Amino acid sequence: MQVVGYGVLVWLIPLGVSLVLGDLRTHHRATYATIMPLVQAAVVCIFGAMGFRRVRSRFVREGLNMGLTWMAMGVALDMGLFWEGPISMPMGQYVAEIGLTHLINPIILLAMGGTLQNRFEALTKSINEATIRGLTQAAKEREAD
Repeated sequence: MQVVGYGVLVWLIPLGVSLVLGDLRTHHRATYATIMPLVQAAVVCIFGAMGFRRVRSRFVREGLNMGLTWMAMGVALDMGLFWEGPISMPMGQYVAEIGLTHLINPIILLAMGGTLQNRFEALTKSINEATIRGLTQAAKEREAD
């Protein structure tokens, strides 16, 4: 349920920013087109980090699931607003201007999951090696006694 709640916020916050920056979109389209993916990426990173706090294993899978869920939610929520709603636009225009931005979600969260998985495996290996060294040392000390 937490993933869904975060997914709504991942969609809603950039939408709110885009509404605030409406004049920028009209008069400085290139700047607007640069800012919005940065906002999306920042929001995904923040909520992705929060979403991973409860994950204890299979970080890549969890990151991909979270990212694909948020991407699907974003497109579904956009449907009511951009295709049939108050900001109606043709499908091609939606995909070009907004829809592809949702790909940021699984890309970032897959990368976060991969990084967490690598760190987890390195830490586990380090702990295992230290445990083996400690047990080996203890065994040598018992033999010496």
